[in-house]
Amino acid sequence: MRLNYNHLYYFWEVVRQGGVVPAAEALDLTPQTISGQLKQFQSNFPEPLLQRAGRRLRLTLLGEQVFEHAQTMFAEVEALSMLADEGEAGTVRRLRIGAADAMPKMAVRALLEPALRQTPAPRLSVRELDLASLLEDLAHRRLDAVLADRPAASAGWARARSTLLETTELAIYVHPSLRGRLNGPFPDCLDGAPALLPGQSSYARRLLDQWLHHNGIRPEIVAEVDDSALMKSFGEAGFGFFTAPANHAPDIERQYGAIRLGSCKGVEERFYAITLDNVPPNADLSRWLGRFTGTD
Repeated sequence: MRLNYNHLYYFWEVVRQGGVVPAAEALDLTPQTISGQLKQFQSNFPEPLLQRAGRRLRLTLLGEQVFEHAQTMFAEVEALSMLADEGEAGTVRRLRIGAADAMPKMAVRALLEPALRQTPAPRLSVRELDLASLLEDLAHRRLDAVLADRPAASAGWARARSTLLETTELAIYVHPSLRGRLNGPFPDCLDGAPALLPGQSSYARRLLDQWLHHNGIRPEIVAEVDDSALMKSFGEAGFGFFTAPANHAPDIERQYGAIRLGSCKGVEERFYAITLDNVPPNADLSRWLGRFTGTD
């Protein structure tokens, strides 16, 4: 039996992206196309590879074995592609970074800017996924480092080193069109106000919930949004107040027209670079991390 490479790739992406629809969006294909290819791939096996778990697809035991083989195979394909590029254009230095989807986009940009300003700068590759998937990619050495809003240990991963890159207070922002409808001083004016909050899985959300409870504030939650850029976009339209790092205030005010109401005292967001504990970093990774640790 000869497996179809494209079918295997679609299966791999469906598992990595967490479903048919997100995989279709990532590949710029229709969900119907992905589903059809997935069925053809499944027909090669005597048992199901995936099973429904609510709205998500979960790997069966056989599916886990197939996915593990696919992971190894596509890692080798990526390595071969890099080799081919280097053969065409000389030695190409790459810095492969994973950005956890809970990370604020502005924070990711700010943290990676020093890498782009290196002379000569490496070719930067940034992949955004959930933290668990990125840590798996890191373990298979498909990434050099992962940016996250929590250390690896808190994600149940003990085989890694977590380097603290930045600490900043969490702040509350609002569009001027909504500010006039908020009564009283900060933070009391947030009580009953429309709110755009990070998703429940976000580490920052847990800290924010504790701060709101401590201050006796019960906002009207309009939306819970995992994507920080989308949350700010809703905030720009005046749908509610939103949160973002305090040190990004100038960028947020300029890009989204929002104003900072105040800071959540005692609520700090911390951003980490997670690397493999037993693998020495390459020169570009060391230089980039050195900008934050003072060893550059």
